[in-house]
Amino acid sequence: MGRGELDPLAGRFEAGAVLSVRVTAHDPRWRLSQLTSNFGSPTVPRLDAPVGTALRVRVRARDVILAVIRPTGISALNVRAAEVERLVPIEEGALAVQLRLGGERLLARVTDARARRWA
Repeated sequence: MGRGELDPLAGRFEAGAVLSVRVTAHDPRWRLSQLTSNFGSPTVPRLDAPVGTALRVRVRARDVILAVIRPTGISALNVRAAEVERLVPIEEGALAVQLRLGGERLLARVTDARARRWA
């Protein structure tokens, strides 16, 4: 679960969320794995785990990109709608955006200036 107030404890670049997933398929052609979770069915680089394996994955806040409208024409495989729960100041000029995504929470790290435009 991602909690913005813990970001300073995790370190500037390591804050994020740990989420439960299950491996549901592998695509050998593209070397990808399909997962299922409380927040959808993310696609990730091929995992060395059999179909049906339960795993915990870590999503770093610095790897989450936010958009006000659904982006198109991008290289990201995992685009999901989420609800902003709150903004948490983490250091001068930066905020953690706590997101609700299905039954899970994620964090996104953004500049203070960008987050305030969306609030």
